[in-house]
Amino acid sequence: MNRETKDIVIQFITLPLLLKVLRQDKKLFDDFKTRNVYLDTLDSVMESVQADLNHVKQQMIQNII
Repeated sequence: MNRETKDIVIQFITLPLLLKVLRQDKKLFDDFKTRNVYLDTLDSVMESVQADLNHVKQQMIQNII
């Protein structure tokens, strides 16, 4: 397995874990008084991570074929 494939596999494993942690954090921020600032930032980060994960999935499919 070459370096690029290893990086893709690592991202495929870590990005869903990151999304899970961000979702848990979002629930915790619901109790904050200034939650809107945090929730907006978390939403934007979650969208970015989801886009990265979709890209990684496409790369995995291309590498398998």
